[in-house]
Amino acid sequence: MNNAPRLSLIVPMYNAGAHFFSLRENVIPLLNRTDIEILLVNDGSKDNTMALAQQFATEAQNVRVLDKSNGGAAAARNFGIRNATGVYLAFLDADDKMDFTIIESLLQQAEKGALELIAFDLRYIDTSGNLQGQGLQQLSQYNILQSGIEYLDSGYQPSSICIFLAARNFILTHELFFVEGITHEDVEVSLRWMLAAQKVIFTKEVGYFYFQHPGSVTNQLTAAKKQKYLMDEVIVAGLMKRQMTHYTTAQAQYLIRKNYNSVVWNLLFIIYKDPAMLDHNFVKEVIARLKKETLYPIRGPLKTTFQKLTKFIINIEFVLKRLLGRKLK
Repeated sequence: MNNAPRLSLIVPMYNAGAHFFSLRENVIPLLNRTDIEILLVNDGSKDNTMALAQQFATEAQNVRVLDKSNGGAAAARNFGIRNATGVYLAFLDADDKMDFTIIESLLQQAEKGALELIAFDLRYIDTSGNLQGQGLQQLSQYNILQSGIEYLDSGYQPSSICIFLAARNFILTHELFFVEGITHEDVEVSLRWMLAAQKVIFTKEVGYFYFQHPGSVTNQLTAAKKQKYLMDEVIVAGLMKRQMTHYTTAQAQYLIRKNYNSVVWNLLFIIYKDPAMLDHNFVKEVIARLKKETLYPIRGPLKTTFQKLTKFIINIEFVLKRLLGRKLK
């Protein structure tokens, strides 16, 4: 362990050739450091990503290229975790950026406290580099050593795992890998991370910059992709609910229920708010699958006042279908 790198930076890449130059520029502060390894995971790219990655690896001793058949970002991240040798893990998408001055400072803090997770904030940026909106963290307290459950209780919303440095041994010991083949895998796995972690610190430091562009998953507006994106919410809510069998304290049960209920509420609200490319049969299937998983009607806590006020209407299936039916094709 003493000879292990302090940090493994895992970068899943699928057809990332267009972003490779900016990725290379971003990680320059890490190049040839013996205490940090950079894992470029080629996820079956069909462009020149693999060739660019291999060339990059010849220029820096701490760059490793991993090659696998296409399986999606979750599979690429899992592959990176299993092949990493660092004490801590960080995750960077090929088209985003990290502030490695901030990451270095947080890594030192994680090492000093033997933390399982240390979290930072992100900012959304458009393709011109302009800030868009706010970050993710809306907590009631920061910079306090707590369990993940306590941070869930203080307001953490499961979301991107790119805002964490995670102890590799913590991930491996608890088998906290990504569920493959679905979107929203970050939301599902970050809840499991928080439920399992005993030593966590959240900070207000901004260490990650997420680029929003027309090619992102949420902007791929084809009917099939939109329907998969929404149906995966059902899967995520079901996976979250199953955690209740592992965490039986009243606090944990309440927080798990609140999170999966909010996923279900958001799914139904998105269908109501943006029904483009959806039809009656799809909505019927969504509701049927939610009922099969005993996720609908929504029972128990929700996160926001608006969710709580509208739960009664959403829970009347006849009324919900009438409301949706007016907007569906």
